Amino acid sequence: GPHSVRGGFATRAWRGAAAQVESYQLAPGRKFAALFVPVVALALRLVVWLTVRQSLDIVAPLEKLAAHARGIAINHFESRLELRRQDEFGELAVAFNQMSQRLGNQFDSLTAFSEIDRLILATRDIEAIIRPVLLRLCNAIPAQVVSITLLDQDSSDQARTFFVLAGSPQEVSLERHSASAEDRALLDPASRGSWFEPDGSRAAPFFLAHAERHHASAAYLQPIAWRGIVCG
Repeated sequence: GPHSVRGGFATRAWRGAAAQVESYQLAPGRKFAALFVPVVALALRLVVWLTVRQSLDIVAPLEKLAAHARGIAINHFESRLELRRQDEFGELAVAFNQMSQRLGNQFDSLTAFSEIDRLILATRDIEAIIRPVLLRLCNAIPAQVVSITLLDQDSSDQARTFFVLAGSPQEVSLERHSASAEDRALLDPASRGSWFEPDGSRAAPFFLAHAERHHASAAYLQPIAWRGIVCG
């Protein structure tokens, strides 16, 4: 300090001045600016990229959902929405597909009923009525064989079976056979449907002989009853 300098050199207090060049002082600011601008630019580009990607992740599924909804509106129930995602859009796609399938089944049922009603009013030919019923059932039920067996009105021990195969649903086959009392006893007129699985101890009943030939392991039976009497 001044006292020490005066005491040591017997002179007045000294005053010192320090100086640095301007470029040295501004160097940290220039370094910060050189680093800040690229970082901000990179951050902005990253934000824009993430925004665009997120928008596409939202817009693309929405476009598919809208297209699927338009298809349902014009009765195109066969198409399925392929969105295999583990998020809300994936759950919505599954719900859309289930709804489309149910609506398609209901629409096919209503169409079949309308067609059957029209055929009943237009003709008394039972075969002309059974054929479209079988075709509709074959489209609605994932079965290997679909059939309808009718007992003759005049003789209950005689029957006709109409059936179609899943591989050729347009070809309706007809078989005539005897209907034994033992086989007819398997059909309960009050039943709302039941499964039947052959155990191999006896031949298949007459109404499942065609299914046994095509190696069907089980069958769902729905008796057709009129006034408490099984007729098919």
